[in-house]
Amino acid sequence: RRVGMRASYVGRGDMLRGDWGRAVSTLKAHLGMPQAVWRDERCASMRDIARCLLHLGREDEAALWLHRAIAEAPHLREPDLEFADLLYQQKDWYGVIFMVNHSLTITERPRTYICEPFAWGSFPYDLLSIAHFHLSQWESALKNAEKAFALAPDDARLQENCALFKNKMQEESRI
Repeated sequence: RRVGMRASYVGRGDMLRGDWGRAVSTLKAHLGMPQAVWRDERCASMRDIARCLLHLGREDEAALWLHRAIAEAPHLREPDLEFADLLYQQKDWYGVIFMVNHSLTITERPRTYICEPFAWGSFPYDLLSIAHFHLSQWESALKNAEKAFALAPDDARLQENCALFKNKMQEESRI
């Protein structure tokens, strides 16, 4: 397992340096190693491949790697939320809602380095609120914005979103 872990670290290092193509090759090599069996780490490598492919402008291929990451470790929130973020960039609001809600069914936070804070903070609720906003679902937008703001009370943008969504609800009730 140690050799497999080293390969994943090297690939992640390539990614962090912005050497996208080399990172993809290294991470794919990691996934092909017989000792690369820890599903959480395999999932992380797949997510990293997707990130690199997005930087290379290969969005469709990145989406496929995120699907693989979700299938590899269905007990982790991170791949669902990264896919939701891709759908957000594509303005697929129903897809965002589906993927975020699916991620929120995962309630046990793993105690490994693979677990990333974004998946357990305000991010899921922020994505939900924005998707509901774009679908003119003001009540759901506000409810999720308030959850996001409760988890990140120093985030001025989240506070502004709460005020905006309240105003939209008030405008809607006057019509």
